[in-house]
Amino acid sequence: MSGAAPQDLPTSFMNSLPKSATAFAVPKLLGRPNLVTLAAIACASEAFAVLVAVWLSAAVESAFVPHFLPPQLWFRLVVALLLMASIAERGDYATGVMLDCGLRPWSLAKASLQAAGAVLLFALPPILVAPTLLLDSGMPFGLAGINPGALTLWVFLFIAISYCTVILVRLAGRAACAPLARPRRVAIVGDARECDGLVRSFKRQSHRSMQLLGVFDDTADGPSPGVAHSPPAGDTPILGRLDALADMVRKGKVDVVIAAPPSSDEDRIGRIVELVGSAPVDVLLSPGLGMLGLPVTPTADYASVPLLRAIYPPLLGWQVFLKRAEDLAIAGMITLIVAPAMVSIAVLIKLTSRGPVFFRQKRFGYKGEMFEALKFRTMYTHLADPLGAQQTMRGDPRITPLGRWLRRTSLDELPQLLNVLRGDMSLVGPRPHPIGMTASGIPLNEATPAYRLRQRVRPGLTGWAQVNGNRGPLHTCAEVENRVTLDLEYIRDWSLAFDLKIIWLTVRLLIKDEGAY
Repeated sequence: MSGAAPQDLPTSFMNSLPKSATAFAVPKLLGRPNLVTLAAIACASEAFAVLVAVWLSAAVESAFVPHFLPPQLWFRLVVALLLMASIAERGDYATGVMLDCGLRPWSLAKASLQAAGAVLLFALPPILVAPTLLLDSGMPFGLAGINPGALTLWVFLFIAISYCTVILVRLAGRAACAPLARPRRVAIVGDARECDGLVRSFKRQSHRSMQLLGVFDDTADGPSPGVAHSPPAGDTPILGRLDALADMVRKGKVDVVIAAPPSSDEDRIGRIVELVGSAPVDVLLSPGLGMLGLPVTPTADYASVPLLRAIYPPLLGWQVFLKRAEDLAIAGMITLIVAPAMVSIAVLIKLTSRGPVFFRQKRFGYKGEMFEALKFRTMYTHLADPLGAQQTMRGDPRITPLGRWLRRTSLDELPQLLNVLRGDMSLVGPRPHPIGMTASGIPLNEATPAYRLRQRVRPGLTGWAQVNGNRGPLHTCAEVENRVTLDLEYIRDWSLAFDLKIIWLTVRLLIKDEGAY
């Protein structure tokens, strides 16, 4: 597959995308989302529950057993690790179990008894055989005077309490992790009369983490919605044409789009990618139904269907929550710090020119939807351009004297912190462009085929392109493509550390930026 599949892709279509986009177009099996997140949540939360049980068991026994000396901390931690290993050995942290968010009480009970038996098997004989040596409280690894009866009581008390705490954590986790564990909703796009082979292969080999919604027909003479497939894929509905797919993607009801037209039909593939390119979905290409008969080495818990990834989803699972938390925390802190300065700027604007304090402009945002971006007004009101069709130039007569200083220091962008807090924007991301902005007379979304891909994340107050010198007006399609390439590099390589690096570089640019005017 890895040797032949890439050659089946339309060459001109792949060449039309920038390098940062075609980097995703490599042979890959359909990936499963959020597994690392689920494993981390399960292990960390249950480890915390076990540590709570370590403390509670010693506290309870000390309260009810006179002169009780609990085992030393190292011994209790060893028992806790042994319990966690026993739970893992029973398969409670396996992929399918985490996706089911099950309590598994019987499995947990067996793991707990197994851990208790192992502790007593290895701890009691040394205590009974060499009590003087091992019970010496002065020894670093002694048991601090604990007798066999008290040790046995503590072990079973710890096992009982840890069982209860882990069950409580799993009950809470079922609600907390449910959104991360839901199956990825898959839609197949192509000629409904020729997709049966792909549908059968997908159903036969897919896991519960994948939910096949149905088929969208992209042909002009395809069957109407509601017409059933011929067996054996008769239970897979035809959901409609491309407009129905666009509507479901826009409403967030689709996670994965599999484009399955003939690989030589560049127009159909390009139309599908263009249709869903601005949404945060995974777009994969079927290299041809003939390849489904080739042997594929399956990856555990994945649908073993050979597919090529054309567009990778930008943020998944915990990354979405982490980035939003970053926005709220940092933007909230900055807003509090600069609030006095913002009030002062607002007063100066009102004193130096007529008109409102804020300039409101419609811009393209997340998923290509429009939102109202806020800025301090830097132009004379009667000369402002709400659509952004006339780009700003150096020495622009429309800019007020105060506005010129605000733009040079980028202080005019401070009100967009409110857009960040409101959820329209992010601190870091591709800069949003006005809806009327053009390059060489061409709308920006038509200047390069990959432009819509930058709308798969929230637009940013600053971005990777801006700190690399690509800011300000866009006059040519080449400039648009260069900026989009940097935006897609940011989306591809996103991390919290990357965001913090861009924020730091932005602060340095604010001190001296010759490209601002």
